[in-house]
Amino acid sequence: MTQTTPPFVPATASAALSRLLVLPSPHPNDAKLSDSQLLCAEEAIIPFDTNGLAFLQTQLDWAHAGDSALSVRLVTGPSGAGKTRQALALCQQLHQAGWHSGFLPRDCDPHHGAALGRQIWEAHQPYCVVVDDAEMRQPVVLALLKTLLANRETGPHPVQVRVLLLARHAGDWWRLLPGKDSDCQTLLDSSACSGPIALPALYPSEAERQRAYQVALQILAQGLKRSLPSSQPDLSAPQFAHPLYLHMAALLAVRGQATPSADALASAMLGLEQDYWRQALNHLGPEHAGLVPQATLLMTLATLCRTIVSDRDIEPIWRALGQDKAELKTLFKTLAPLYTDRPGLQGLRPDLLGEALVASTLSGPHGAQLLDAMLSKDDSQRHHTSLTVLARVLPRHPELSTVLEAALKRHLTSCAAELLAVCAESPSPLAPLAEQVYRQLPKQQRWQIAGAVGKKLEFNVPSLLTLKVVLCENVLEKARQKLSPDKPQTLSDYAAALVQLSIALHYQGEPDAALGFSQEAVRTYQTLAQSNPERFEPDWALALDNYASDLADHGQFDAALGATQQAHQLYTQLAQSKPSWYLYEQERARLNTILWQWLASNTPAQAALAQPLLAMPSPDATRDLAFQSAALSALSANPVTPDKAMLQRALRAWAALDKEQQRIWEDFYVLLAALAEQPLGAPATTSGPRPLWMSEVARRLGVVL
Repeated sequence: MTQTTPPFVPATASAALSRLLVLPSPHPNDAKLSDSQLLCAEEAIIPFDTNGLAFLQTQLDWAHAGDSALSVRLVTGPSGAGKTRQALALCQQLHQAGWHSGFLPRDCDPHHGAALGRQIWEAHQPYCVVVDDAEMRQPVVLALLKTLLANRETGPHPVQVRVLLLARHAGDWWRLLPGKDSDCQTLLDSSACSGPIALPALYPSEAERQRAYQVALQILAQGLKRSLPSSQPDLSAPQFAHPLYLHMAALLAVRGQATPSADALASAMLGLEQDYWRQALNHLGPEHAGLVPQATLLMTLATLCRTIVSDRDIEPIWRALGQDKAELKTLFKTLAPLYTDRPGLQGLRPDLLGEALVASTLSGPHGAQLLDAMLSKDDSQRHHTSLTVLARVLPRHPELSTVLEAALKRHLTSCAAELLAVCAESPSPLAPLAEQVYRQLPKQQRWQIAGAVGKKLEFNVPSLLTLKVVLCENVLEKARQKLSPDKPQTLSDYAAALVQLSIALHYQGEPDAALGFSQEAVRTYQTLAQSNPERFEPDWALALDNYASDLADHGQFDAALGATQQAHQLYTQLAQSKPSWYLYEQERARLNTILWQWLASNTPAQAALAQPLLAMPSPDATRDLAFQSAALSALSANPVTPDKAMLQRALRAWAALDKEQQRIWEDFYVLLAALAEQPLGAPATTSGPRPLWMSEVARRLGVVL
């Protein structure tokens, strides 16, 4: 079928670089494409819509901006919204301006990402690197950025490098990404990193949808040599604001099929794709035409794995599904050449069709067996890719919860770490389902999982907070059962579990429950420190700090002051022998003492805050304490008339913090923003009601939170 736009020819690059940075191009005009391939952006069957030009211009402006040699941007949008089309158009425009541009291949690993980063700085042209599905490819993104940062001073000359990330969501993963690599954190926290930028709907009005539908209808009918249908379907569903849904509806109409609901379009397209497989198999002989169910199963496996390198790679799973080895070889040799983006057998694309295929197969007789085969083997990468697909499928197919729940019960121990990672990357019903499954497991299995992944799960992932609490409860339950008076380590494990649970409950907005556990942790660590101060005084000080916060959450400022003073005393002693370890904690505890003193007795805080901050061993610690001190000064200066100079100094100190520090000091910023009468820059990351100390500060300032 003839493309409506000329093929794109990338700029000349080394062979090694061209393997690492790929710009998908259309098949030759005489190629026989499947209906799914007709819908892929790189085939350019339906031209780039002029409605997308305004957004494309913003992307070009970002690429050409000269304020930073290396810039990162995240663009988000649901499946079918046109993210790939936009990125392809950007690459083509940049190519015309002399850039190298393209996509990181879907099978690229961190090693390849680092290799690309090294080669980019050796080139003499600017580069634009597109990373699709960035939320599930964070290690690759970080490896690329880390290498670019390490090599940008050693190249022949500075070049412009733009890294464009595409993702469906900017959830917890994007907020947490800077903290996953210290070498990349400064870049990702700086103005050189932008996003998330939501891709606007291409066809917001029904009139625009009808116009675009008719264009697609004419192009597809002409290319497939079919008569032009006269249908004019209802395109009012919100999905039709996105190009892929309109193109699927037009293609089905050209094929003589009625337009189903928007939600059923992808499933209807599967029938056309299976006809394509049947025709390919029939060329081998009529006896092979009956292998379409097996072809469907193999393509489902390829979609769950993203890519199957060879038939041997998937043979163990194939045989576990009770399938014939000889048929696998036949099917692989037949299907792999049909989808020739990369070596091996690629999953069904566009992704929306692949996910519909997975949903259909899981609803059939092989559903439970398929999940067992994918989740049972100790294969982290396979677990991650398949669970990502399942997380994307589940919102549109809630009926699959039953079969998935049963599979997770059987295999949660082997895939728990990957499951939690996917839940943070892809907001979906998978997170509450994981919690539900975990609660139903036998005690020993829950303990095993909690010990393996409990500490790896961050406190500040809202979608997993409830599960974090449950994991901490199980770690505490196990530690309590193993307590032995003559074994200090068991008491230490018990106290650590108490602290972890109290923090998790604090983040979840359950201060009453948190207080009891933090108080018991203080008593336990105090007992341990009395017998072995060198080992346990740091833990005791930390427990006191945590206990003071929980007391303040209840408005018990006098008690919080006492606990913080004790923690400050311990940190001061510890800092004398190990200043690089404890000087920051000492100074932070001093500032907390000033806060609780002010709230407990309304004692003016300015004299105490006038004391210069101690010199810190790291810039991060310096910025952190500078903000805490400036915020305290602004909030406690004058309860009637805010000191504008102090307030602006505090807000400037806030702007100097990185994203993770801003999350930690969010409560202070909320108060400062209310005092400055300015809107918040970001939503809250903690749940539940605000702590009582914030309410008291707001009352004194006369502001409403």
